[in-house]
Amino acid sequence: MTLAAIGIITVPERIAQAEALREQLGIGTVLYRDDQHLGCWWNARQAWTGLLTRTLPGEYALLLTDDAVLSEDAIAHVGRALNAIPPGTPVNFYSATKDGPEALEAGKSWYATAYSLNPIAFALPSDLIEPLLLWTGEHVSERYPHDDVVYARFLAAIGRLTYVSVPSLADHAPGPSVMGHGGRDRRARLWQPVTGHVDWNRGALDPHIVSRTPPAALFREDFTRDH
Repeated sequence: MTLAAIGIITVPERIAQAEALREQLGIGTVLYRDDQHLGCWWNARQAWTGLLTRTLPGEYALLLTDDAVLSEDAIAHVGRALNAIPPGTPVNFYSATKDGPEALEAGKSWYATAYSLNPIAFALPSDLIEPLLLWTGEHVSERYPHDDVVYARFLAAIGRLTYVSVPSLADHAPGPSVMGHGGRDRRARLWQPVTGHVDWNRGALDPHIVSRTPPAALFREDFTRDH
């Protein structure tokens, strides 16, 4: 599967970080700004709308947050990783939970989950981008800020799990969360400045499955469009 487009969501106080990340990735990377701090999902929605126009069927788009720190060889790994997994699989290339080490102990380079926290490096196949935008347009309040919850609810509605890479190819940069999440547990597990060799076929067809009760945030009333 081809990685065809990359976007970065950003806010004014982090524009320098976003510009530096775009310079690392190349001028084809597009910045999407949330100048009024309307929330991660508001900005992610405008980003996916733009990325949809830059992808063809069978291709992937990658959406990064402005505080993502990529390994030096991350994009090369993204391409190989996407070619290893089943077509049409959503992917988070970041994980701060114990699930990554558990998958690695099981000899796998992937785990699959119904709820993937902090999608700071989130890839979607083009075939899912338009359904995501249509579904959220019908079901998600414009005031709802959290993109990870939106992805989880959408993917649950269509019966898909998110694959999470082991190791992480992105980490959070040090610093406070603009969403007020604090700094604890934001640093990635198993991330290195240079990733090195990874066999992405390990667990590509049989990932480590994570069973976890969905967090209460998934059922907050202000998620729905009626509120």
